Amino acid sequence: MIDISDVCKYFSMTTHKANNNYDGAQVHSIIKIVGTKCLNKYTAPEIKAGFVLYFGNEPFKEYNCTRHALDLSDIVGIDKDNKAIDSSGISAILVFNRLSKNYGHGEIALINCQPEVKRLMKITELDTLFGMVKDKSELK
Repeated sequence: MIDISDVCKYFSMTTHKANNNYDGAQVHSIIKIVGTKCLNKYTAPEIKAGFVLYFGNEPFKEYNCTRHALDLSDIVGIDKDNKAIDSSGISAILVFNRLSKNYGHGEIALINCQPEVKRLMKITELDTLFGMVKDKSELK
C-alpha cells in the first residue's frame, strides 16, 4: 500500500502491472475506498474532493501508472439506509472516470465489487461504461 491518506482519509493506493504478454503492459493505480462501508451522501463529497486532489497531485506519476482502477471491495451497504451506493456515490465514481479521461488515462475499471454494487451498476447500465473485473489479476 502507498500512503495517500493526506489526499483523502478514505483512500489507500497500490499499483499493479497488467499481464498483457507484451512489453508495453499497463500499470494501474488502484484506489481502494477504505474506512467506510458505503459510498453515499455522507461520504461521497469528501471522496470526490479526494479524487480531484489525487489527479491534481498525481501521486501515481512516480509509479508510471497509465490506467486507474477503483477497488470497491469494502462497499457493502451497512448504514441506516442500508444502501452501499446512492446517487451521490454514483456521481463520485463518474467524477473519478471523468478525471481519468481528462488526464489522458482512459476509462477506469471497477474491481472487487460486492453483489449489491454489481447489481446497481447493471441496473444503471454503468457496467457498460466501466470495465468491471473480479480482481486486479484481470486488469488489462
